[in-house]
Amino acid sequence: VVALFEEQVVATPDAVALACEGEVVSYAGLNARANRLARWLAERGAGPEAFVAVDMPRGIDAVTALLGTLKSGAAYVPLDPDHP
Repeated sequence: VVALFEEQVVATPDAVALACEGEVVSYAGLNARANRLARWLAERGAGPEAFVAVDMPRGIDAVTALLGTLKSGAAYVPLDPDHP
């Protein structure tokens, strides 16, 4: 998933990757956000064989969290905030 996403970033960096509630993020912008989060997670121990719980409502930040987690090498565990 990460490799395919990064190929798309290279091919169309300024294209719209996500749009939600009036906010629009390009592939390059989403990649930058996810990379920052991946570094932050890795500094805190995320990596292969680690799990990161993601408890967020649907939206751009949630997609960033999932992608950033994958970029850190960890797996994500989506939690539904409406069904704890």
